[in-house]
Amino acid sequence: MKKVYIEAPARLEIIGNHQDHQKGLVLTATIDLALRGESTPRDDNICRIESEGYGLIEFKIGEEGEKKKSFVALALGVIDYFKKHNYFVRGFEAKIQSTIKEGSGLSSSAAYSLFIGETLNALFNGGTISKSFLIEASRHAENFYLHKASGFLDPSAIAYGGFNLFDFKKEKVEEMVTPLTLPSFPFKVFLFFTPIGHQGLEEEYSRIPLTMKKVAEKLNGVETLGELSYQGFDEIEEKKLKLLSPLERDYLKFFFEERKRVKIALSSLREGKFLTFLKMIEESEKGQLILLKNQNSEHDSYENSLAFLQEKVAPFLNDIGASRGMGGGFSGSLLVFVEERFAQEFEEKVQKFLPNLAKREVDFSFRGLTSLTLEK
Repeated sequence: MKKVYIEAPARLEIIGNHQDHQKGLVLTATIDLALRGESTPRDDNICRIESEGYGLIEFKIGEEGEKKKSFVALALGVIDYFKKHNYFVRGFEAKIQSTIKEGSGLSSSAAYSLFIGETLNALFNGGTISKSFLIEASRHAENFYLHKASGFLDPSAIAYGGFNLFDFKKEKVEEMVTPLTLPSFPFKVFLFFTPIGHQGLEEEYSRIPLTMKKVAEKLNGVETLGELSYQGFDEIEEKKLKLLSPLERDYLKFFFEERKRVKIALSSLREGKFLTFLKMIEESEKGQLILLKNQNSEHDSYENSLAFLQEKVAPFLNDIGASRGMGGGFSGSLLVFVEERFAQEFEEKVQKFLPNLAKREVDFSFRGLTSLTLEK
Protein backbone atom coordinates (compact mmCIF):
# COMPACT_ATOMS: atom_id res chain seq x y z
CA MET A 1 0.00 0.00 0.00
CA LYS A 2 1.15 3.51 -0.74
CA LYS A 3 1.79 6.03 2.01
CA VAL A 4 2.62 9.69 1.35
CA TYR A 5 4.28 12.02 3.87
CA ILE A 6 3.53 15.70 3.24
CA GLU A 7 4.79 18.99 4.69
CA ALA A 8 3.32 22.43 4.02
CA PRO A 9 5.04 25.38 5.79
CA ALA A 10 3.48 28.55 7.15
CA ARG A 11 4.05 31.72 5.17
CA LEU A 12 4.81 35.32 6.10
CA GLU A 13 3.42 38.18 4.07
CA ILE A 14 6.43 40.43 4.64
CA ILE A 15 4.90 43.35 2.76
CA GLY A 16 2.17 43.67 0.16
CA ASN A 17 -1.17 43.60 1.93
CA HIS A 18 -4.29 43.13 -0.23
CA GLN A 19 -2.15 43.15 -3.38
CA ASP A 20 -2.54 39.61 -4.68
CA HIS A 21 -6.23 39.77 -5.55
CA GLN A 22 -5.60 43.12 -7.31
CA LYS A 23 -2.71 41.89 -9.50
CA GLY A 24 -0.13 43.69 -7.38
CA LEU A 25 3.22 42.79 -5.81
CA VAL A 26 3.95 40.88 -2.59
CA LEU A 27 7.13 39.86 -0.74
CA THR A 28 6.71 36.51 1.04
CA ALA A 29 8.74 34.01 3.04
CA THR A 30 8.09 30.58 4.50
CA ILE A 31 9.03 29.82 8.10
CA ASP A 32 9.75 26.93 10.46
CA LEU A 33 6.11 26.35 11.40
CA ALA A 34 4.36 23.74 9.30
CA LEU A 35 1.48 21.35 8.77
CA ARG A 36 2.76 17.78 8.49
CA GLY A 37 0.86 14.60 7.87
CA GLU A 38 0.58 11.23 6.20
CA SER A 39 -2.06 9.76 3.93
CA THR A 40 -2.95 6.29 2.70
CA PRO A 41 -5.50 5.26 0.04
CA ARG A 42 -8.85 3.58 0.63
CA ASP A 43 -10.83 1.35 -1.71
CA ASP A 44 -14.01 3.43 -1.42
CA ASN A 45 -15.06 7.10 -1.52
CA ILE A 46 -14.83 7.71 2.23
CA CYS A 47 -12.32 10.33 3.41
CA ARG A 48 -11.22 10.21 7.05
CA ILE A 49 -8.94 13.01 8.25
CA GLU A 50 -7.67 13.08 11.81
CA SER A 51 -6.09 16.35 12.95
CA GLU A 52 -4.33 16.85 16.25
CA GLY A 53 -6.48 19.17 18.35
CA TYR A 54 -9.47 18.98 16.00
CA GLY A 55 -10.38 15.32 16.12
CA LEU A 56 -11.69 13.18 13.27
CA ILE A 57 -13.76 14.32 10.32
CA GLU A 58 -15.31 11.94 7.84
CA PHE A 59 -17.18 12.55 4.60
CA LYS A 60 -17.99 10.79 1.35
CA ILE A 61 -16.82 12.03 -2.04
CA GLY A 62 -19.87 12.88 -4.12
CA GLU A 63 -21.92 14.04 -1.15
CA GLU A 64 -22.00 17.59 0.15
CA GLY A 65 -21.37 16.62 3.76
CA GLU A 66 -21.30 19.19 6.56
CA LYS A 67 -19.87 22.38 5.04
CA LYS A 68 -19.97 24.36 8.27
CA LYS A 69 -16.66 22.82 9.31
CA SER A 70 -13.95 24.61 7.38
CA PHE A 71 -11.76 21.50 7.13
CA VAL A 72 -14.54 19.59 5.38
CA ALA A 73 -15.37 22.53 3.11
CA LEU A 74 -11.75 22.99 2.03
CA ALA A 75 -11.28 19.28 1.32
CA LEU A 76 -14.51 19.17 -0.70
CA GLY A 77 -13.40 22.23 -2.65
CA VAL A 78 -10.05 20.70 -3.61
CA ILE A 79 -11.70 17.40 -4.56
CA ASP A 80 -14.26 19.29 -6.66
CA TYR A 81 -11.49 21.07 -8.57
CA PHE A 82 -9.71 17.78 -9.27
CA LYS A 83 -12.93 16.24 -10.55
CA LYS A 84 -13.73 19.25 -12.75
CA HIS A 85 -10.36 18.74 -14.47
CA ASN A 86 -10.82 14.98 -14.86
CA TYR A 87 -8.19 13.88 -12.36
CA PHE A 88 -8.77 10.67 -10.45
CA VAL A 89 -10.01 10.95 -6.86
CA ARG A 90 -10.84 8.34 -4.25
CA GLY A 91 -11.17 8.06 -0.51
CA PHE A 92 -8.17 8.20 1.79
CA GLU A 93 -7.08 8.12 5.42
CA ALA A 94 -4.99 11.02 6.71
CA LYS A 95 -3.37 12.00 10.01
CA ILE A 96 -2.20 15.59 10.47
CA GLN A 97 -0.18 17.53 13.02
CA SER A 98 0.38 21.26 12.72
CA THR A 99 2.33 23.99 14.46
CA ILE A 100 0.50 26.66 12.41
CA LYS A 101 -1.98 28.31 14.75
CA GLU A 102 -5.43 28.39 13.13
CA GLY A 103 -6.62 31.92 12.46
CA SER A 104 -3.14 33.37 12.97
CA GLY A 105 -2.84 34.83 9.48
CA LEU A 106 -0.10 32.35 8.58
CA SER A 107 -2.24 30.52 6.01
CA SER A 108 -3.21 27.41 7.94
CA SER A 109 -6.15 26.90 5.56
CA ALA A 110 -3.94 27.09 2.46
CA ALA A 111 -1.47 24.65 4.03
CA TYR A 112 -4.37 22.27 4.71
CA SER A 113 -5.89 22.53 1.22
CA LEU A 114 -2.45 21.98 -0.36
CA PHE A 115 -2.07 18.90 1.85
CA ILE A 116 -5.35 17.55 0.46
CA GLY A 117 -4.28 18.35 -3.09
CA GLU A 118 -0.88 16.70 -2.72
CA THR A 119 -2.57 13.66 -1.14
CA LEU A 120 -4.74 13.23 -4.25
CA ASN A 121 -1.76 13.93 -6.49
CA ALA A 122 0.64 11.44 -4.88
CA LEU A 123 -1.79 8.62 -4.08
CA PHE A 124 -3.96 8.57 -7.17
CA ASN A 125 -2.33 10.59 -9.98
CA GLY A 126 1.25 9.44 -9.97
CA GLY A 127 2.63 12.70 -8.55
CA THR A 128 2.37 14.27 -12.00
CA ILE A 129 0.20 17.27 -11.15
CA SER A 130 1.92 20.67 -11.25
CA LYS A 131 2.31 23.08 -8.34
CA SER A 132 0.31 25.65 -10.27
CA PHE A 133 -2.67 23.29 -10.46
CA LEU A 134 -2.49 22.58 -6.71
CA ILE A 135 -2.38 26.32 -6.05
CA GLU A 136 -5.42 26.86 -8.27
CA ALA A 137 -7.28 24.05 -6.49
CA SER A 138 -6.51 25.63 -3.12
CA ARG A 139 -7.81 29.00 -4.25
CA HIS A 140 -10.93 27.38 -5.71
CA ALA A 141 -11.66 25.79 -2.33
CA GLU A 142 -11.21 29.12 -0.49
CA ASN A 143 -13.33 31.10 -2.95
CA PHE A 144 -16.20 28.73 -3.57
CA TYR A 145 -16.35 26.52 -0.48
CA LEU A 146 -15.29 28.95 2.27
CA HIS A 147 -16.73 31.91 0.32
CA LYS A 148 -13.61 33.95 1.06
CA ALA A 149 -12.48 36.41 -1.63
CA SER A 150 -8.80 35.49 -1.37
CA GLY A 151 -6.25 35.46 -4.17
CA PHE A 152 -3.28 33.26 -5.06
CA LEU A 153 -0.91 34.59 -2.39
CA ASP A 154 -1.24 32.02 0.38
CA PRO A 155 -1.05 28.75 -1.57
CA SER A 156 1.60 30.19 -3.93
CA ALA A 157 3.92 31.28 -1.12
CA ILE A 158 3.58 27.90 0.60
CA ALA A 159 3.87 25.75 -2.52
CA TYR A 160 7.06 27.43 -3.75
CA GLY A 161 8.64 28.08 -0.37
CA GLY A 162 11.58 30.33 0.43
CA PHE A 163 11.89 34.09 0.02
CA ASN A 164 9.96 35.27 -3.05
CA LEU A 165 8.59 38.24 -4.92
CA PHE A 166 5.18 37.55 -6.44
CA ASP A 167 3.89 39.61 -9.34
CA PHE A 168 0.22 38.69 -9.58
CA LYS A 169 -0.24 40.60 -12.82
CA LYS A 170 1.31 37.65 -14.65
CA GLU A 171 -1.19 35.37 -16.35
CA LYS A 172 0.21 32.00 -15.26
CA VAL A 173 0.91 31.02 -11.66
CA GLU A 174 4.39 29.70 -12.44
CA GLU A 175 5.30 33.07 -13.99
CA MET A 176 4.24 35.04 -10.92
CA VAL A 177 7.10 33.93 -8.67
CA THR A 178 10.65 35.31 -8.59
CA PRO A 179 12.88 33.47 -6.07
CA LEU A 180 15.10 35.87 -4.17
CA THR A 181 18.64 35.51 -2.93
CA LEU A 182 19.21 38.25 -0.40
CA PRO A 183 22.20 39.37 1.67
CA SER A 184 22.36 38.48 5.37
CA PHE A 185 19.17 39.47 7.15
CA PRO A 186 20.16 41.29 10.37
CA PHE A 187 16.80 40.92 12.11
CA LYS A 188 15.12 38.56 14.47
CA VAL A 189 11.55 37.83 13.45
CA PHE A 190 8.73 37.56 16.00
CA LEU A 191 5.02 36.90 15.72
CA PHE A 192 2.51 38.23 18.23
CA PHE A 193 -0.92 36.61 18.12
CA THR A 194 -4.35 38.06 18.83
CA PRO A 195 -6.43 36.06 21.36
CA ILE A 196 -8.83 34.95 18.64
CA GLY A 197 -8.42 34.09 14.98
CA HIS A 198 -10.22 35.62 12.02
CA GLN A 199 -13.13 33.17 12.06
CA GLY A 200 -16.36 35.06 11.59
CA LEU A 201 -14.59 38.02 10.02
CA GLU A 202 -14.79 36.75 6.43
CA GLU A 203 -17.35 39.40 5.46
CA GLU A 204 -15.15 42.25 6.71
CA TYR A 205 -12.08 40.74 5.07
CA SER A 206 -13.87 40.22 1.75
CA ARG A 207 -15.20 43.78 1.76
CA ILE A 208 -11.72 45.11 0.95
CA PRO A 209 -11.00 43.10 -2.23
CA LEU A 210 -14.59 43.44 -3.42
CA THR A 211 -14.54 47.22 -2.92
CA MET A 212 -11.18 47.49 -4.68
CA LYS A 213 -12.64 45.68 -7.67
CA LYS A 214 -15.58 48.09 -7.75
CA VAL A 215 -13.11 50.98 -7.86
CA ALA A 216 -11.25 49.41 -10.79
CA GLU A 217 -14.55 49.04 -12.68
CA LYS A 218 -15.57 52.65 -11.99
CA LEU A 219 -12.25 54.14 -13.07
CA ASN A 220 -11.24 52.08 -16.11
CA GLY A 221 -13.81 49.34 -16.60
CA VAL A 222 -11.27 46.71 -15.55
CA GLU A 223 -11.48 43.93 -12.97
CA THR A 224 -8.60 44.81 -10.62
CA LEU A 225 -6.61 47.86 -9.53
CA GLY A 226 -3.44 46.33 -10.96
CA GLU A 227 -4.95 46.63 -14.44
CA LEU A 228 -5.56 50.39 -14.17
CA SER A 229 -3.76 52.59 -16.68
CA TYR A 230 -2.54 54.80 -13.84
CA GLN A 231 0.80 54.24 -12.11
CA GLY A 232 -0.05 56.26 -9.02
CA PHE A 233 -2.89 57.94 -7.14
CA ASP A 234 -1.72 61.44 -8.14
CA GLU A 235 -2.21 60.64 -11.86
CA ILE A 236 -5.97 60.21 -11.50
CA GLU A 237 -8.11 63.12 -12.69
CA GLU A 238 -10.30 64.81 -10.10
CA LYS A 239 -13.44 64.12 -12.14
CA LYS A 240 -12.64 60.41 -11.89
CA LEU A 241 -11.98 60.60 -8.15
CA LYS A 242 -15.39 62.24 -7.65
CA LEU A 243 -16.93 58.95 -8.77
CA LEU A 244 -15.53 57.31 -5.64
CA SER A 245 -16.67 57.35 -2.04
CA PRO A 246 -14.16 58.44 0.64
CA LEU A 247 -13.58 54.78 1.58
CA GLU A 248 -13.02 53.81 -2.06
CA ARG A 249 -10.47 56.61 -2.42
CA ASP A 250 -8.64 55.38 0.66
CA TYR A 251 -8.48 51.81 -0.65
CA LEU A 252 -7.22 53.04 -4.02
CA LYS A 253 -4.54 55.18 -2.43
CA PHE A 254 -3.41 52.31 -0.23
CA PHE A 255 -3.05 49.98 -3.21
CA PHE A 256 -0.74 52.35 -5.09
CA GLU A 257 1.29 53.22 -1.99
CA GLU A 258 1.68 49.60 -0.92
CA ARG A 259 2.77 48.51 -4.39
CA LYS A 260 5.47 51.20 -4.30
CA ARG A 261 6.52 50.13 -0.80
CA VAL A 262 7.03 46.54 -1.96
CA LYS A 263 9.44 47.71 -4.66
CA ILE A 264 11.37 49.92 -2.24
CA ALA A 265 11.48 47.19 0.44
CA LEU A 266 12.90 44.71 -2.05
CA SER A 267 15.57 47.06 -3.39
CA SER A 268 16.53 48.10 0.15
CA LEU A 269 17.04 44.46 1.17
CA ARG A 270 19.12 43.76 -1.92
CA GLU A 271 21.28 46.82 -1.26
CA GLY A 272 21.59 46.26 2.48
CA LYS A 273 19.67 49.45 3.32
CA PHE A 274 17.89 47.91 6.28
CA LEU A 275 16.67 51.14 7.88
CA THR A 276 14.80 51.86 4.64
CA PHE A 277 13.29 48.36 4.80
CA LEU A 278 12.07 49.00 8.36
CA LYS A 279 10.59 52.31 7.26
CA MET A 280 8.56 50.54 4.56
CA ILE A 281 7.22 48.09 7.16
CA GLU A 282 6.20 50.97 9.41
CA GLU A 283 4.55 52.87 6.56
CA SER A 284 2.67 49.76 5.49
CA GLU A 285 1.24 49.42 8.99
CA LYS A 286 0.22 53.10 9.08
CA GLY A 287 -1.44 52.73 5.70
CA GLN A 288 -3.44 49.75 6.88
CA LEU A 289 -4.53 51.59 10.01
CA ILE A 290 -5.46 54.88 8.34
CA LEU A 291 -6.57 53.90 4.83
CA LEU A 292 -7.67 50.25 4.99
CA LYS A 293 -8.96 50.53 8.56
CA ASN A 294 -8.42 46.79 8.87
CA GLN A 295 -6.74 46.62 12.26
CA ASN A 296 -9.87 46.70 14.40
CA SER A 297 -13.07 44.79 13.65
CA GLU A 298 -16.52 46.28 14.03
CA HIS A 299 -17.72 42.89 15.25
CA ASP A 300 -15.21 42.15 17.99
CA SER A 301 -13.62 43.82 21.00
CA TYR A 302 -10.60 46.10 20.69
CA GLU A 303 -8.61 43.79 22.98
CA ASN A 304 -8.83 41.05 20.35
CA SER A 305 -7.60 43.24 17.49
CA LEU A 306 -4.32 43.81 15.68
CA ALA A 307 -4.62 47.50 16.59
CA PHE A 308 -4.48 46.54 20.27
CA LEU A 309 -1.39 44.37 19.71
CA GLN A 310 0.30 47.17 17.79
CA GLU A 311 -0.47 49.64 20.55
CA LYS A 312 1.15 47.36 23.13
CA VAL A 313 4.22 46.27 21.13
CA ALA A 314 5.15 49.42 19.18
CA PRO A 315 6.62 51.35 22.17
CA PHE A 316 9.31 48.66 22.54
CA LEU A 317 10.40 49.05 18.90
CA ASN A 318 11.51 52.68 18.79
CA ASP A 319 14.58 52.83 16.54
CA ILE A 320 15.31 49.07 16.85
CA GLY A 321 12.62 47.48 14.67
CA ALA A 322 9.23 47.71 12.99
CA SER A 323 5.96 45.81 12.87
CA ARG A 324 2.86 45.34 10.73
CA GLY A 325 -0.32 43.32 10.79
CA MET A 326 -0.23 40.49 8.27
CA GLY A 327 -2.82 39.15 5.89
CA GLY A 328 -6.33 40.53 5.56
CA GLY A 329 -6.13 42.24 8.92
CA PHE A 330 -8.51 42.69 11.86
CA SER A 331 -6.95 39.81 13.83
CA GLY A 332 -4.29 37.15 13.42
CA SER A 333 -0.58 37.96 13.70
CA LEU A 334 1.54 41.03 14.17
CA LEU A 335 4.82 40.54 12.29
CA VAL A 336 7.76 42.12 14.12
CA PHE A 337 11.32 42.71 12.92
CA VAL A 338 13.94 43.55 15.55
CA GLU A 339 17.61 44.26 14.90
CA GLU A 340 19.60 41.25 16.12
CA ARG A 341 21.76 43.26 18.51
CA PHE A 342 18.65 44.48 20.34
CA ALA A 343 16.61 41.27 20.17
CA GLN A 344 17.46 39.93 23.63
CA GLU A 345 16.71 43.28 25.26
CA PHE A 346 13.43 43.47 23.34
CA GLU A 347 12.37 39.99 24.48
CA GLU A 348 13.24 40.73 28.10
CA LYS A 349 11.21 43.95 28.12
CA VAL A 350 8.22 42.31 26.46
CA GLN A 351 8.35 39.42 28.94
CA LYS A 352 8.53 41.84 31.86
CA PHE A 353 5.83 44.30 30.85
CA LEU A 354 3.62 42.21 28.52
CA PRO A 355 3.90 38.66 29.90
CA ASN A 356 0.43 37.64 28.76
CA LEU A 357 0.89 38.37 25.07
CA ALA A 358 1.19 35.23 22.94
CA LYS A 359 4.34 35.44 20.85
CA ARG A 360 6.88 33.28 19.06
CA GLU A 361 10.26 33.81 17.42
CA VAL A 362 10.41 32.21 13.97
CA ASP A 363 13.14 31.39 11.46
CA PHE A 364 12.96 31.41 7.69
CA SER A 365 12.61 28.06 5.94
CA PHE A 366 13.42 27.52 2.28
CA ARG A 367 11.26 24.43 1.90
CA GLY A 368 7.92 24.75 0.22
CA LEU A 369 5.28 22.05 -0.22
CA THR A 370 7.11 18.71 -0.13
CA SER A 371 6.09 15.07 -0.17
CA LEU A 372 7.61 11.63 -0.02
CA THR A 373 5.71 8.60 -1.31
CA LEU A 374 6.57 5.10 -0.10
CA GLU A 375 5.25 1.82 -1.49
CA LYS A 376 4.91 -1.02 0.99
